[in-house]
Amino acid sequence: MGFWKKVDEEIKFSGTITRKTIAAETGINIQTINRAIERDSKIYVEEAFKVAKVFGKPVEYFLEGQFIENSLSDKTKDETNSQLYLYSKHQKLISACESLSENDYRAVNLLASTLAQKIPSYANTNYFTGK
Repeated sequence: MGFWKKVDEEIKFSGTITRKTIAAETGINIQTINRAIERDSKIYVEEAFKVAKVFGKPVEYFLEGQFIENSLSDKTKDETNSQLYLYSKHQKLISACESLSENDYRAVNLLASTLAQKIPSYANTNYFTGK
């Protein structure tokens, strides 16, 4: 997976960053961004750093997938890409947990494990909205 495909994935996961946001914050033309994502084009180093900054991530994060795609077995690629997907999806939760004390972290972990075991369809309920 190239740089721009990784950017496209991050846009989907962020919920707040759009292609328009990237264009506004980097000075890269929106049509250029659209074409680059569609074609998974190469990127100039300067632009790569600007785009990574929009997401608050190191540029290596967006280039990591290229290494994974080219140098690992198919099974390892799938597992690694799955882990990267999960990390991207749950990055805010992971960051929040990193700042907890050890006892608080254990409590959150226990709560999450308990919810996952007792209520398998928990994610499909409207528990928080009361509907």
